[in-house]
Amino acid sequence: MVRIVIAGGLSALATGLFVAAILTSGVTSAQSLSALALVVIADLNFVFTLIGESRRKAREAERGPVERTPRREEPANSGQEAIEQRAAARLMTTIEAVAEYQETAIAGRSAVDVVLLTAGKNKIAVIKELREYLGGGLAEAKDLADRAGKEPVLLAASMPIDRAKAFADALHRAGGRALLR
Repeated sequence: MVRIVIAGGLSALATGLFVAAILTSGVTSAQSLSALALVVIADLNFVFTLIGESRRKAREAERGPVERTPRREEPANSGQEAIEQRAAARLMTTIEAVAEYQETAIAGRSAVDVVLLTAGKNKIAVIKELREYLGGGLAEAKDLADRAGKEPVLLAASMPIDRAKAFADALHRAGGRALLR
């Protein structure tokens, strides 16, 4: 059930991004096409999650109740944390697929926008890179990194492509996820 909710949420988020992209930059822009690709990937993920869950339930119904051997006690959060980690990994795989698509969309452009998707686990290293490339203060960089955990954050608009690629690579090395659009 958790997988279905996560896949549905990802699909809804992708649809929202697509609508926002159409409203801000038009139907035929690279941003809209990238958002459309994200919608397709998220919807396929949702459909296959639904199919997988229904097959799993059908197998369980065929087998009947299964006796489970008692296991050692684990902390109460470990199961939920494992589910959240798997969901985060699936989301990052989807985001990386869209980033690859967008890499082809920015080919030939002289300036691009840099968007921070998430600061990752090593937020301090990402904050250092933000300060180095953007020249802001610690509080501003920390605010950007914190907001990126909730929603994509535009870091730089119309940055020269060489500098933007170096910036995105530095953020990736620091543990963050950034994309160029």
